[in-house]
Amino acid sequence: PDRPQSFVMEADRLLVLNYRSEQGLRGILYVLPFLIHLIKALATLRPHVVHCANEEMAILVLPFRRLLYRWLVCDIFDSMRDRVRSPHRLVVATAYLLSKLAWLGSDRVIVTDERRLARLGRFWRKATVIANVPVDPGPIPVLDFPKGRPKVFVSGTP
Repeated sequence: PDRPQSFVMEADRLLVLNYRSEQGLRGILYVLPFLIHLIKALATLRPHVVHCANEEMAILVLPFRRLLYRWLVCDIFDSMRDRVRSPHRLVVATAYLLSKLAWLGSDRVIVTDERRLARLGRFWRKATVIANVPVDPGPIPVLDFPKGRPKVFVSGTP
């Protein structure tokens, strides 16, 4: 925030759904109010492009493509097929098929690294890699070693 910005995109209108849902499987029941809000927002705003985070959102808006918007971009931070873990093959296969459906229906797919790009299979042609890494601060910080015991934070999914 203290650096000059190239531009700041401000919202023309905000359409907010304030709705409390349950956690776990019971949360699925609350998808319907969200979907209704989503359809109303698309019908009201009539955007040219819809940018979705992960395949679940792309699947929700995909039926309205060409009706309420033109272009679909699926930005994959953590692919649904990687996050869904289950001993049931049908659950895993469904997540895999839904991921492929989202990739198929998207005009562009954004992934965070080359490894994820390779996992897209034949859909790599419509993909772009935008690395999810901080800006390189240059050589100066590597000369300033921390004092004391090192602290390491690791996060992510396998």
